[in-house]
Amino acid sequence: MLSVTNVKLVIYLHKNRHVDDAPLDKRRKLGTGRVMTSITSSQGRQALAPVTTNQKEVAAASSEAQEKQDWMRDYLKRLKVCIKWFQKSLEDLAMEKDNLRNMLDSSERNRVKAGFVKQREVAVKEVGILRGELQKIREDRERQLVLVQELTSELARFKENIGCTVAEVDKLSIKSSALE
Repeated sequence: MLSVTNVKLVIYLHKNRHVDDAPLDKRRKLGTGRVMTSITSSQGRQALAPVTTNQKEVAAASSEAQEKQDWMRDYLKRLKVCIKWFQKSLEDLAMEKDNLRNMLDSSERNRVKAGFVKQREVAVKEVGILRGELQKIREDRERQLVLVQELTSELARFKENIGCTVAEVDKLSIKSSALE
């Protein structure tokens, strides 16, 4: 059974067949047998008149429609394949982005760890240097302490000797004054 759109097209083609020299294949739609169309009478009433379509035209239109339908079906299949390929590509790119992000994070962590190791090495060296300097300061302090102790004991001996000598000098001064 023909749809209203097909009926209108068949009528249009039938009326304009002789006026237009262009091929009819591009304007055909499916249709079979006889079709009733309305014709306006002079009094404004519509009457139905039979319109016959050529079986070859119908077959050609049907074949053309089938070809277009097959082409569209094939086109849609190829389009679906393209869409799937793009989706897969997007997924692959997202995974690659994640992998690169993970590698960057790992590299950053390793760099930070390496920095800490270097800082630790520098700190260990500085601690070694400071310990050496502290040891030298301790040794120097001990030498100075020994020197102070030696000087203190020598000072005490000198005081003793001076004390004896002063006492002797006082005795000799008294004797010398008495002799005078």
